[in-house]
Amino acid sequence: MFHVTLDGALLGERPPDFKEGDPALQATDDRPPWFVRRFEQLSRVWQWIVLGLAAAALLYGLSLWMEPDEPLPGDLEERAVLAGKALGKGEWKTLKRLAKPGTAKKLDQWYQKVRPKAWEDVTGDATVDVKVGDIRKLLKKYEGSTAVVDALADLEIGIAGKPEIRVSLVWCEDKFAEWWLDGEATLESARGTKSKNEKPGQQQTQPQLSEKPANPYAD
Repeated sequence: MFHVTLDGALLGERPPDFKEGDPALQATDDRPPWFVRRFEQLSRVWQWIVLGLAAAALLYGLSLWMEPDEPLPGDLEERAVLAGKALGKGEWKTLKRLAKPGTAKKLDQWYQKVRPKAWEDVTGDATVDVKVGDIRKLLKKYEGSTAVVDALADLEIGIAGKPEIRVSLVWCEDKFAEWWLDGEATLESARGTKSKNEKPGQQQTQPQLSEKPANPYAD
């Protein structure tokens, strides 16, 4: 009894685990990836250099990923300035950190609505001038005998060579006396942005907040 292989006819039965195939192709499949072969062709010194550069790049990436965010300012006016600069520079991550829990999606809609297209090329290195107007506290509701108060901050945001806009931000205070940007209320207040550089005849309304009763406990 004999069987036929690529090498010709052989005596005996075909082995049960025998697999036909081109030995040249099998040898190709067993070859390591090209970058491994390239690395093995380098001298020992260059291998150490390449490994060192790869390790440095990995550590740098990990440091950026694990870098903690800077703490948010505690003062309401400082948070308003931070929000205005983030809007000017296009730093959505910062605005999201300032958002009241559960309102980030609405805040993103506001961000897309009020940020001018002329600011699309503004980066984090740009100088953004933020002027905070009067911060008015508004009564939202009562929880027992405690007044729950929102704050309305009007901002003027300017960037050199770009149109200036005015926006209104609605903030709410939590039980720890920290202020958070209410994305839902801020979106509702936004009816457009007004540029100081707009041409005569252009009609563009400034963001406004719906009227609420004054807070009797406000300073």
